[in-house]
Amino acid sequence: MREQDPPTYEQVTSCQPDDHVASNGEQTLTLDGCKIYLSETPLQLLYELNSPPCEAITNTHSLRKVRYRLTDGDGEGQMKQRLDNIYHMKEKASFSLRELRQHIIITGKASQKRCYKEVILTSGLTGWKTCAAKDHFAADIPMMGRLKGSNFIQWKNSDGITVALEIRAKIQKHGAPDGLPQLIIKEALQTKDLDLLVACWTARIWKESKAELYAQLPSDNLKNFTSRKHRQRNVARLGGSTGAASGAFF
Repeated sequence: MREQDPPTYEQVTSCQPDDHVASNGEQTLTLDGCKIYLSETPLQLLYELNSPPCEAITNTHSLRKVRYRLTDGDGEGQMKQRLDNIYHMKEKASFSLRELRQHIIITGKASQKRCYKEVILTSGLTGWKTCAAKDHFAADIPMMGRLKGSNFIQWKNSDGITVALEIRAKIQKHGAPDGLPQLIIKEALQTKDLDLLVACWTARIWKESKAELYAQLPSDNLKNFTSRKHRQRNVARLGGSTGAASGAFF
């Protein structure tokens, strides 16, 4: 994962703390390990997760947002940043044999002005390549893309408007992702909705990666994949890293 330097004074002064993504024009979010940044300004970190979604080494995920502010110091502005915990994501247990879909509970950790209190992200019938958060967003692969094995996923809002286009990073045979996942923002979004979209996006990646990594493990190791005792051995076998798991902040 690449090292992230703080943004320059000019970068900070050119945007408001809660206005990471401009309201006009396409911009691309890139997921690099635990870090999320704009591809156009890679030195300016936007979000951070407790663990890399592509490695799927934890049973829960937390999303934090980076906030920048300028303070006066000896007549010169000084940039400071803080990390705000905005969403916590965990799997929802299902006890019904009739329910083939899986669910993730996305819980807001900030005020209701900034976060949605609780959102349920539900998988498609065949897995996490498609999913939906009722009254908010739905992710689906276009019909032509299904026929051609496309790596693109459309994210639509509740009105059916495509607000973002996801570029998936396929998991290779040795377990490492091929490239970096990206989310191209196509429409202007309110900050609250953008944050939720990022949470849904990373949760989808986490669950899809987990399923793909499970498929590569011997059957006797499946139940122990995310256990503390077996995590290091299994992730090492898949070419991943366990270092990020120790830095969980949820």
